[in-house]
Amino acid sequence: PKQRRRYKGKRIKRGLFRSAHGHLINADVNAAYNILLKSDPKALPKRSVNGVGGYVMYPLRVSIEQL
Repeated sequence: PKQRRRYKGKRIKRGLFRSAHGHLINADVNAAYNILLKSDPKALPKRSVNGVGGYVMYPLRVSIEQL
């Protein structure tokens, strides 16, 4: 059986997440941050709330006609 990952924080109310260090984070921002780390683990130097400054990505627009 596959083990589940343990959450390092807690949902306070809808849209609000408290980290293991006590920082309050918007749930959407937290989700985007986790997706960013999954897609590029070296994107940010440290995993800390104060360390998040920004990350630039250049998405590619694809239309059905191009396929």
